[in-house]
Amino acid sequence: MKFLGAIFLAGTLLLHPTIARADAAAPAGGDLLLDDFSGPAASNGQSWWSGCDSAQLGTTLAPQPFTHPKGSARIHGHLGKGVAPWPWACMSLHMSQPDFRPYRALRFYAKGDGGHYRVQICRLAVKDFCFHQAYFTAPKDWTLVTIPLTHFDQPSDWGKSVPADFKDVDKLVFGTTITDTDYDFNISKLMLVK
Repeated sequence: MKFLGAIFLAGTLLLHPTIARADAAAPAGGDLLLDDFSGPAASNGQSWWSGCDSAQLGTTLAPQPFTHPKGSARIHGHLGKGVAPWPWACMSLHMSQPDFRPYRALRFYAKGDGGHYRVQICRLAVKDFCFHQAYFTAPKDWTLVTIPLTHFDQPSDWGKSVPADFKDVDKLVFGTTITDTDYDFNISKLMLVK
């Protein structure tokens, strides 16, 4: 089993330093709601998409096809073996407000199997998929998660470094990171906060 973004050492999970912690603070004025999952489309007017690798590594994803749910978005399944060409499974939201510079954090509720998950800010300036990312836990009960944008960073062991100014965001991608294991998580009330 391999955690993409952390290390297993003698059976102990050493988490990436930017794993988000639960935050009970209420959103401030001027925030931007991206999706509250109350209607047939995302609140920002864009669409959600989900997908996974087809490299026969054992990855599965449900629901397929992805439908915009009421109340929250959920994906679950199994992430395949941690070998090249590398497994992946995710859900993503396209952006209608691509400039994140006026905001200080990404905030959402998370719930799931207690596992560790990743959110990526995908920018047009990044051409090699080495997107800025941060990690969060999806506990068994709904928990408010706030991730400061300053906590998003690129992997240090591959890809071209691009400044984290977030002026050209294409989409947000939520995915699983621990290979050769089951995953199950939900998100709700997704927003950018000032």
